[in-house]
Amino acid sequence: MKNFLPLISQSPLFANVSPDALPAMLNCIHAHRKNFAKGQFIYPPKENISELALVLTGSVLLSNEDFFGNKNVLDKILPGELCGEAYAALNLAPQMSVQAGEESEILLIPIKKLTTVCTNACNNHAVLIQNLLKILANRNQQLVTKFSHISKRSTREKLLSYLYLQSRLQGSNTFTIPFNRQELADYLFVERSAMSHELSKLRDEGLLDYHRSSFKLFFKESDKLS
Repeated sequence: MKNFLPLISQSPLFANVSPDALPAMLNCIHAHRKNFAKGQFIYPPKENISELALVLTGSVLLSNEDFFGNKNVLDKILPGELCGEAYAALNLAPQMSVQAGEESEILLIPIKKLTTVCTNACNNHAVLIQNLLKILANRNQQLVTKFSHISKRSTREKLLSYLYLQSRLQGSNTFTIPFNRQELADYLFVERSAMSHELSKLRDEGLLDYHRSSFKLFFKESDKLS
């Protein structure tokens, strides 16, 4: 666990928790590590969950399938990020698949230990509860943001909406996204072939350039989507 303390301390869940207090805090809330193979479920399907998952290495994909068996990627959780917090708080089964996107190591945290004040009545538990509320609010905002992308009418508009936001969030017109091509297509609810074709057109028009998951935007203010 010691090697992961710097990463864990940077997680929004442990914001304002002293690094010196973190090891004792993790022990107090019964946090424990578990390894997952690519494609393995972090949470068994249809089972109520009671633990948050903090990604230490690898990644976690949140996805679902429609009536026709098409897979839709809802989000990709990277090291230092959380998943499962809303369902754990309500002790519900997740309404999506939560799987390791690659070989991953996950820190699992029982929600009851996190939200129940310990016998020592330490201030850190109150801080964790406040942090968790902020995370839940932020997750809701992320869903609203995703809807703003997928509600665009065309594949081109969806792509530009997503890429422009990533550029703004990373503070540069050169940036890297967390998705590969198939994951990005699933996230935006578009066909991969149509999306690849649109990316090629945008590059030919001089609006962007890309290599794998790295992008550079060239379009002017007048080209940006509102």
